[in-house]
Amino acid sequence: MFILQLSENPLLHLEKMKNRDESFESSETDLLEQTIIKMAFLLQVGFGIAGAEIIAKSLSADGEVDPMVPGSRVHAIFGFCDIRNFTIATEYLQQDVMLFVNKLAHITHKHVLESGGAPNKNIGDAFLLVWKLSSTKEGQRGKLQKQRFDSALCGLQSVITEIKEIGSLADLMQQVRLVIKI
Repeated sequence: MFILQLSENPLLHLEKMKNRDESFESSETDLLEQTIIKMAFLLQVGFGIAGAEIIAKSLSADGEVDPMVPGSRVHAIFGFCDIRNFTIATEYLQQDVMLFVNKLAHITHKHVLESGGAPNKNIGDAFLLVWKLSSTKEGQRGKLQKQRFDSALCGLQSVITEIKEIGSLADLMQQVRLVIKI
C-alpha cells in the first residue's frame, strides 16, 4: 500500500507509518515493511526535494523503475557559504568543532528555508544552497524570477547578519554551550 503511495509522492512523510509499524507484532511481513520504510526514509534524506521529482518520474504505477526516463533542465540560484579559517577553528575547538558547525548550519538552514531556498549539501567547511527558479510562462517568469533572486539575496544577508551579531568565535561557542547545558 505505502509503496504505491511512495511512487506517487517520493517525499511522503514516513514517520507516522514507521511509528505505527513498530507497535505491531513482528512478523516477517512487518519486518520487511519496516525495512522498506527505513530505506525509503534514507533515500528521501539522500535525494532530497531535487531528487524526488526524478524518483517520481522513474517509478511506474506498477512499482517498476525505468532508468531511461529523460531528465529535464532545472534553472536555479546557487549559494555557497564557506567557513573562513576553518582549519584554525578546528584546531582551536577540537572536539567542539561539530557544535560550531551545527550552530552555523542551524543559522544558515533557517534563513535559507525562510527565503524559499533549500540547503543542498554540507561539505565540512561549506554549505551549498539552492533556490529553484520557476518554470512558468515567460510573461510571469521575469517578475517571479526577480522575487526569487531578491529572496535568495535577502536570505544570505540574514545569515551573514545573524552570524556577525554573535561576534567572536568564543562568543558563539559560549552561546552553544549554554544551550547544551539547559
